[in-house]
Amino acid sequence: MKTQLKIVWILPLILLLIGCCKQEPIQNPEEELKIIIGETEQWDLGSYLLKNPLPEDMLDAYLQMGSTTYSSYGVILAHNALSARSHDEHDLLLYGHSGTADFIVDEDTHTLTIGDMLFIPQGAIYSAKKTGAQPLQILAVFTPAFDGKDVIYYKAVDSLMSADN
Repeated sequence: MKTQLKIVWILPLILLLIGCCKQEPIQNPEEELKIIIGETEQWDLGSYLLKNPLPEDMLDAYLQMGSTTYSSYGVILAHNALSARSHDEHDLLLYGHSGTADFIVDEDTHTLTIGDMLFIPQGAIYSAKKTGAQPLQILAVFTPAFDGKDVIYYKAVDSLMSADN
């Protein structure tokens, strides 16, 4: 008997809640929207880099533009070369944005120009030397998101690259 009594009270309560949650369609959507008119802000990577170039005393740098749980993306900038390094926990996908460079990934050489892509798996040692006149700018996607804690730099490889000239 008590169970039937509970159902009698619970059923109308559920129906009441469903009725309260039911939304009526908006008759005039413009009345519900708040329209804010103003200037849009544009962010252009090229303009940013012209205003904030890579300092002369830095060989290369990574400018992170965004990050998610699974990846991060940004721009690698370099004057003449990327120092030799590897990432123990990150894969890296590169896309040539400006300039031309010869990349050495482990023992293989790859030329990266505008529009080219290069995949560098985690643990691979890579470095690059600029071969064109334009500034070297490379779009980079790290997976998982880059935190900078797994970078290992290799000076012996860098000295071999400079000895080639």
